[in-house]
Amino acid sequence: MRNRVHKFCVVLTLALTAASGGCTAISLGNSPSKFNVGMKDLRPASEPLVTRVFITPGGEWRPVEAGSQDCDEESFSRRVSRDCEDGRTLIVLIHGFNISGPEACRAYKLARLQVRQLHPAGRFAFLEVYWDGLYGDPMACWPEAMVNSKWTGLGLRALMNELDPRIPVRVLTHSRGAAVICSALWNIPMRGKAGEDRRYEEAQKAIALPLLQDLRIGLLAPALRPVEFESYVPTSPVDRIILGINSDDVALKAGGLSWLAGCSLGHRPDLFEKEVAPILNRGRAVARMVDLSGSEFHSFEDYLLRDEFEGDFLRQLLGERSAEIAGR
Repeated sequence: MRNRVHKFCVVLTLALTAASGGCTAISLGNSPSKFNVGMKDLRPASEPLVTRVFITPGGEWRPVEAGSQDCDEESFSRRVSRDCEDGRTLIVLIHGFNISGPEACRAYKLARLQVRQLHPAGRFAFLEVYWDGLYGDPMACWPEAMVNSKWTGLGLRALMNELDPRIPVRVLTHSRGAAVICSALWNIPMRGKAGEDRRYEEAQKAIALPLLQDLRIGLLAPALRPVEFESYVPTSPVDRIILGINSDDVALKAGGLSWLAGCSLGHRPDLFEKEVAPILNRGRAVARMVDLSGSEFHSFEDYLLRDEFEGDFLRQLLGERSAEIAGR
């Protein structure tokens, strides 16, 4: 009974903090509107070197491009790879939970604008990943979104396996989008119901882990438990992983129950220092934390406009390889 009360408190807290975190406020009694219902509002990118893909809760995917519904993973990934044939860096953008398609599009547009303005000498192509993080009542969304994020990761893994491994890849995620890329790059458990766990484990075994030559990952306010890094394996000769931690993020705090909600890492620097950094820094990876405290808001756009993101975070994600990293 006590566990049930705790779980109720968690989802209630997430619901009450959604508005302050940048989520849409919906009556607690409403059922969530599935994010993919809003796919009708998604359109092919109107600018070159921007590709969009939607990945379903089952790990299946479809390009958001005119006339490409029958495109298979190999041909789609080939098209993404062609955008980077001239030495461009591929930036993969992954949103979090409780966000509509149009909202995600706007956040991705802002991310592209920030990257191009702050790194004008860089040459980039973009892959925008859309997934069913659900949209509506956070009280109902969160448990299912946690499951969906990991299945989405397997779909992304299949796509990444078809990319030219020589392409420099930079991944930028927000909130629960961190679970998507972690699930794509290493085998993290589902941690759900027994049947779902078994089915997910079998699906993991069927898809090889990606191998890339130059990978960096930037996780903004990751809605994760530190335990998700315990099964980490290197993807490139030197993975660089940057975590943007905000001790003031109200949504991630979940009313003091973030450890139960599964989103504690994003607001606790001590968990990075004690649990995540020792795992990542013991081998070929280089893990760094950027302090993003000072604002209680959780929205993707809010993080993209912060001084610390524009400075230290983006510099570590997109800047030149430091002597420290190059020498490892």
